[in-house]
Amino acid sequence: MEGTVLIHYSNPNDTIIFLLQNLLEMNRLWIRIQQISPKDKNRHRTDRKELSVLVGENIFRLSSLESVDIEIYKTLVLPRFLALVYNCKDVYSQQYLMDIVIQVFPYEYHIRTVGILLEACSGLHNLVDAGAIFIILMERLSNFFNLSKEIIEINKEVDIFSASKQFIDKMVKEQYEIAALGKLMDLEIALIKVCVKCYPDKIEHIEVVLDRSLNLVKKHPNAEEVANALPKIAELLAIPLDSLTLVVIAMPSFSMLAEYLNTELKESLAKNLLKGLIKSRKKVESLEVVGKIVDYIKPLLENYSNKFYDECELEDIQIHISKLMHIMDLGGCEKEFAGLMKLNDIFTKSKLSLVEIAIQSLVWALYKLASKASNAAIENQALQIDVFEKAYDLCEMLGKTRSEEALKLLLQGVNLLSLLRVEGEICTKLMSKVLSLYKDNVKLLTLIIGSLKQAQIFPKEKSVEYFKIIIKLCNNLKNKEEQGKIFLQCTHLVAAQENVSFNKYQ
Repeated sequence: MEGTVLIHYSNPNDTIIFLLQNLLEMNRLWIRIQQISPKDKNRHRTDRKELSVLVGENIFRLSSLESVDIEIYKTLVLPRFLALVYNCKDVYSQQYLMDIVIQVFPYEYHIRTVGILLEACSGLHNLVDAGAIFIILMERLSNFFNLSKEIIEINKEVDIFSASKQFIDKMVKEQYEIAALGKLMDLEIALIKVCVKCYPDKIEHIEVVLDRSLNLVKKHPNAEEVANALPKIAELLAIPLDSLTLVVIAMPSFSMLAEYLNTELKESLAKNLLKGLIKSRKKVESLEVVGKIVDYIKPLLENYSNKFYDECELEDIQIHISKLMHIMDLGGCEKEFAGLMKLNDIFTKSKLSLVEIAIQSLVWALYKLASKASNAAIENQALQIDVFEKAYDLCEMLGKTRSEEALKLLLQGVNLLSLLRVEGEICTKLMSKVLSLYKDNVKLLTLIIGSLKQAQIFPKEKSVEYFKIIIKLCNNLKNKEEQGKIFLQCTHLVAAQENVSFNKYQ
C-alpha cells in the first residue's frame, strides 16, 4: 500500500483541510478492514498494520507543516481532528488517534489546549482507556517542564492543575467501583509529576493530590485491591521526595499513606527520602522533623539485619545517614545533641555490622558539637561531658568489630579534650579504653604516645601509670629495633615527672 501524495495548495489552510480529509478516509478504511471477517488472516493483519502506519504518517505530516502554528492548531486542526475521533465510534481507532496526536504535536500546543484534550477524553467510547491517554499527556508535559525555563509564564496563561484535577475527579466518580485501584493511582502519579515540575512553588497542589490519594485508599472496600496498589502508592510518595523532601514529609497525608506500605516498600521509600534530603542541600532545622526522618529510615537498617543485602548498597545508605548528621541546624547545641541522639536510636537497635560506618560518622559529629559548645557564648561543659560520654559508648560498641577504628576515634577524643581543656574522669575513661583496645601494632602505639605527649589533662600519677602500661606493651613487641624506637618516644612522657627514672621501668 503506497503512501499519500501531498498536494500543496496556494492557501495553507487548504493543505491542512486536505490532510484532515485524507486522514478521515484512511481512518474509515482502517475501521472497515478491522470489522471484516478475513479469509487470509496474515494478509488481513498486514493490511491493518500498513493502514495504521499511514494514518500515523498523515498526522505526523500535519504536525510538520510550517503553517500549523499554535493558533491554527487550536482553531482549525484540533477541532476537526476531534470531530473525526468522535464520529468514528471505534474503540481502537479513538485510542490510537488520541495517542498519536499527543505524541507528534509539540509540547507547547498541548499546554495551551490541555483543557480541550481532557474534555475530549471524557467524550470517547466507554471502552477507550481515557486514563492511559491522560497519563501519556501528563508525561509529555512533565518532560517539557523538566527542560523549559518558561514555567512561570506558562502558569500565568494556563491552569493545567485545575483541568487535570477535574478530569481525574470525573474518572474516579465514574469508575471507582469498577476500575482497579492501581489504575486510579496511575492518574494521581501522572498529576503529581506535573505538580512537581510545573508548580514547584505551590506545595498545596501536591498536598491536594496526596489527600485525594489517601481518600481513595481509605475508602476502598477491597483489601486485596489495596495490597495490589501498594507499589503505586510507593511510587506516588517517592516522586516529590526528589526535590521537596522536607516539605512533603511534614504533610499528614504523606505519613498516613506511607503506613499502608509493606516492609520492602518502606525500605525503598526510606532510600528515596535520604537521597532527596542530601540532594536538596537544605538544612534540617526542626527536632520534630528529625524525629520524622528517623521514623522513616529506622526500618531500613533494622530490617536489613535479617536479610541478604548488597554491601555497596548498604554502604551508600550509611553514607547518606552520615551526611544527614551534618545538615542538621537545630538552633542550639542542646537541640543538636538531642537530634544526634535520635539518630543514635537507629544504631542501637540495628545489627552492629550494618552501621559501623554510620557510627564512626556519629562520633565525628559529636566531636564537632563539643567544639561548637566550647565556642558558644556560654560554655556548657556539662553538655561537653555528655557528648564525650556518648562518644565513648559508641566507640565501645564499635570496638567489638573494628577495634583499630574505635581506638583512633578515642584518641581523637583525648586530643580534643586536651584542646578544649576539659578535665575529669571522662579523660581517663577514654584513655583506659584506648589501652584496652590496643593490639600489637607499632603504628598504633606511636599514635597513643603522640596523643599522650599533646594531652595536658592527666594528673601526674596517671601519666606515670600510662607510662608503665606502654612500657609493658612495648616489651611485647617482637622486633627489637621497634622496641628501641618506642622506648625513645616514651622518654618525653616522664621527662617532666619528678623522681621518675626511665631505667627503673626497663
